[in-house]
Amino acid sequence: MSDSLSLGPLAIPLAPLLLALAAWLGLLAGTWAGRRAGGATGTEAEGALLRMLLVAVLAARLGHVWMWRGAYAAQPW
Repeated sequence: MSDSLSLGPLAIPLAPLLLALAAWLGLLAGTWAGRRAGGATGTEAEGALLRMLLVAVLAARLGHVWMWRGAYAAQPW
């Protein structure tokens, strides 16, 4: 089984596709919950979820660099 979705000549890796789908579903759920709670448009939830996604991506990158710090220290640039 392949780890990508093939659409003709275009191959989309599943991991980023699932991440984007999860982020979109989270934004949709946040908007729905915001409207249901107080009639807001959900922009407060959207901003919080986007910040959480940014922090998660940054933390993953820092974790990767920390895990491979020996290789990065040997050749910093």
